Amino acid sequence: MRHILLPVFLFLAMDTLAQMTPYELSSKKETATYNQAIEFYKELEDNYSKAKLLTFGQTDFGKPLHLFVLSNDGVFDPVLIRKNDRRVLLINNG
Repeated sequence: MRHILLPVFLFLAMDTLAQMTPYELSSKKETATYNQAIEFYKELEDNYSKAKLLTFGQTDFGKPLHLFVLSNDGVFDPVLIRKNDRRVLLINNG
């Protein structure tokens, strides 16, 4: 059994490293740029069917403003989420 678990844990560790942000990779000394943060959320959206990255409006410096939605039931519309008394969390600047 131990021989089966080791490759599984190694695979999971590799996947986790691929999901790390510049902040984590730099030992908490650097933060992600706008583009790096958006790419990170796009990767999450590509890898997880319960995640969706939406665009609505613009930031104060003219870049697209994004909303990252996690949904177990496949509802990604922020208005419907709020109507169903679900929580909406805005993450500003990364």
